[in-house]
Amino acid sequence: MSKSVRMESDELRALCTIISQSENAQVKFKKGTSPYSLLKNRIRALRTAVSCITGDDADALTLEDLNAALKPLASIISKSEKARGSFTEGSGHYDRLSRIIDAVVLAMQEVETEIGKRGG
Repeated sequence: MSKSVRMESDELRALCTIISQSENAQVKFKKGTSPYSLLKNRIRALRTAVSCITGDDADALTLEDLNAALKPLASIISKSEKARGSFTEGSGHYDRLSRIIDAVVLAMQEVETEIGKRGG
């Protein structure tokens, strides 16, 4: 297995974990509340990115879906970078947040690439 395929596989695992954790957190909030909507948008954006990475159902995504994914992905990166700054490099929390950042950066790049392919 090539390094890039392995890295992509690691990133996909991280994205799937983030989706799962977000779904578990979402059930704790009342539908229609701000935290519920935030998680709903993040889950949708992450699923869109996974489709772009794997190619599964990517053709079903509209340009609107792709563009809508960018803001929540950027938000995840920003908030994770801010949180990571609270921890010492090499600590478990720092490393976990670094994996999240790496995965979501890849996800965002894949969504942007798909937008570019479609002329958006």
